[in-house]
Formats: sequence, C-alpha cells, structure tokens
Amino acid sequence: MDNLGVLVWALVGLRLAILVVQIAVSRGRRATSPVRQGVDPCLGPVTGLPPQPSPTAEDIVQDRLLCGAMSREDFRTEMARLAAQDDLSHPVSPP
Repeated sequence: MDNLGVLVWALVGLRLAILVVQIAVSRGRRATSPVRQGVDPCLGPVTGLPPQPSPTAEDIVQDRLLCGAMSREDFRTEMARLAAQDDLSHPVSPP
C-alpha cells in the first residue's frame, strides 16, 4: 500500500474509535442519571422529601394552552382576568 492508503485507513480507524468512545460515554451518562419521580405530598414528611407545590392558576391556564384545550385568545382573556384579580387582591401604588 502506498502512503495515501495507509493515511486513509488510519483516519477511518480513528473515526471509528472516536465513535465508539462517544457511544460508550453517552450510554454511561444515561445509565447513571437519576430517574425523577413525583413526590407524594403525604409521604414527603415521612421520607424527608419536600412536597411539590400545588400549581398556581397561571400554571393551570398555561397547561391548558399547551395541551390544546384552550385557544390563544382564550388564554389572553383568562390571563387578563387573573391579572385583574391579582391587582384587586394585591394593589400596587407608586412611591
């Protein structure tokens, strides 16, 4: 084989080695990543885990928008209603 053939096969072998290392690293990272599970609010104090906060009205409206149960116009109307309601319960006055 001439020098060019050796160089090509060396580069192909190097590329395959890099690919194998990338696959091994990504599988190792995936295997060691912790599985995130929801915390039971009843068992949280027993197991020492903090309970998950209950969703706010804004979170519920956003979830409805993202799952397609609400149109954009309905989302804007509902958020305006929530903002007006918040303004009545927590008024802000300029200093």
